[in-house]
Amino acid sequence: MEHPASTSIWIRLGSSRTGSDIVQRLARSPIAALACTAALLGAIWAIRDYREWKNFGTGGTPPNLSGYWRITKLRMVRLFQRRNLRDPAPLEVKAAPTLLEDIPARKGGRPQILPRPLPQRQKPEPIPPKTKARLLTLMNKMHSEYPELLVLRKSQTEGGSTDAIYVKPDLLNRSSDSSILKLEVAHAHPQDASLHLLLSPADAAEVIKAEWGERFPLSYVPDGWIMVYAPRDDEELEIVEKIVRASVKYATGVSI
Repeated sequence: MEHPASTSIWIRLGSSRTGSDIVQRLARSPIAALACTAALLGAIWAIRDYREWKNFGTGGTPPNLSGYWRITKLRMVRLFQRRNLRDPAPLEVKAAPTLLEDIPARKGGRPQILPRPLPQRQKPEPIPPKTKARLLTLMNKMHSEYPELLVLRKSQTEGGSTDAIYVKPDLLNRSSDSSILKLEVAHAHPQDASLHLLLSPADAAEVIKAEWGERFPLSYVPDGWIMVYAPRDDEELEIVEKIVRASVKYATGVSI
C-alpha cells in the first residue's frame, strides 16, 4: 500500500512539472505569453475597479457583480459612441422656455469626471464642511419653501441613497418631462457633492456652456436631465441653488 506522504510528494512533483511545462510553452510562444499577461493585468484592473465602484457608492445600480457587469457594458458602448456630454448643441435646437437667470462661468473649468457611466460622478474636490452640509439639505429647503408644489422623499434614481424633491402629481401645469423620471426634480450626491436635476433644454444648454454641468450619459432620460458640478464654497452654492430653483420652475410649471 502506497504511503500518503509518498502520494503527496508525487502530487507536488506532478504540479511542479505541469507548472514547468506551462512556463516552457509560454517561453516558446510570445503571443500566448502576451495574452496570459494581458488577461492577468485585466483581472487585476477589474477587481480594483469593482472595489472602487462599490466603495464610492453605486447610486441606483445594484452593488454586486451583476450591477458591475451592467455598467461595464454601458461603459463599452459609450467608448464606441464617443458622445460629447459637454456639447450643448443637441439641447440648443430644442424649443423650450428659458427660466434660468444668467450665471457666471465656473472658475477653473470643469472637474474631472469618473470613468464609469453609472453612477455619473466627478472626482471629489475640496469643499468646506458647512457648505456641503448646506448643499445636502438644499432639497429639504426647497420642499419647506414650496410644500404646495413639491414632495420630499428618497431618490428612486439613486436607489434611495439621498433625498430628492418630486413634483406633486396633481399639479396641472407640470412639465411632461418630469413624468419620465416619475416626477423626480433634483437630488444631490453625498459622495462628491454634485447633483442631478431637470431643466428645460435651453437652460440645460446654458449651464453646460457656463461649464457648470454636462448631459447625462444615457438617452432614456429627458434632454434637460443633467449633472451639475459640486460647489466649492458658499458663493458657488448660491449659483447651484439658482439652478435648482430653475429646475423647480420648469418641472412644476409654476413661477417661484
